[in-house]
Amino acid sequence: MRGWPVIKVSAEQAKKIVEGDYKFTMVSFSLLVTRLKRVYSESPTGLTLKTCMSDLNFYLEKHGTFMPRDVKIIQGI
Repeated sequence: MRGWPVIKVSAEQAKKIVEGDYKFTMVSFSLLVTRLKRVYSESPTGLTLKTCMSDLNFYLEKHGTFMPRDVKIIQGI
């Protein structure tokens, strides 16, 4: 692992992200969040939220070390 620790998004954080209006600096992460917002708004169920949380955590596991500003935002949620 390089530098920044990888974080995990909780179900509560995932819900706030897909329902909120957070601005992230990494474009690819912003695009993921936009897609997840659409998916969750079409079917706001626990299963959909779990899928969104899984997608967010997968992305953060792969790219979290490259997005320290966004990680700070997520940690504050």
